[in-house]
Amino acid sequence: MSWAMVDYSLVKNPAFYAISRALTPRDVGISRNCPVWTSGHADPMSTNPCEFDLWVASSRQEAIEVEVNMKFISIRTGNLVSDNINVTTLANPIATTEILGNQCVKLSTTCDSAVNKDLDQIIILAELYVRGLVMATDTAWPQPLKYLDFSNRNVRVETSKFQDEITATAALPVKGFVFEEREGLKLSDNGFDLVLRDKKMITVRGKGTKAADLSWTYVGANLCHLG
Repeated sequence: MSWAMVDYSLVKNPAFYAISRALTPRDVGISRNCPVWTSGHADPMSTNPCEFDLWVASSRQEAIEVEVNMKFISIRTGNLVSDNINVTTLANPIATTEILGNQCVKLSTTCDSAVNKDLDQIIILAELYVRGLVMATDTAWPQPLKYLDFSNRNVRVETSKFQDEITATAALPVKGFVFEEREGLKLSDNGFDLVLRDKKMITVRGKGTKAADLSWTYVGANLCHLG
């Protein structure tokens, strides 16, 4: 067992949940071009490529019709910055099905960063639907993250009456929202992104564990506490 997934006491790391999400029977993936990261010192927008590839993966033994919805979101405002892309296709059995390749976000007529220098840095979000239900999501952020401004995200975390559920929301996109793990704690998910002001509900299990006792943080934030 890799220490990247769990520690000596089998306390889970965020990588455990990322791998769990990727191993679901059906998944969706996005790949963005990643320029030489040092170019961001001179031109931060050079690390904001708008070219991407999109695919779905299925471990099922039969082909199934899936719908993929793509959204393009400003990190600064949280608003959509381009028209959504909706694709309906058949996911091949026990295979990866390529959907889009060398696609360019239609922010302008070109993917040249020099032309797009005044545009907001964006996230690419993909949602995979089967029979109208969300089966998987993926987000692609500009890299490296150190050039992104995560101030004033206005994150809200609330606990349920019985301290067994947590709801997390953010007014602006958040990368890598994570709860501090401990022995005996069981969370339904951890280490996820918050986008489009959606509510993320997490179940909390474990003897003597209360949701209000958990600390949380995200990329660019200080450690916060629910209590």
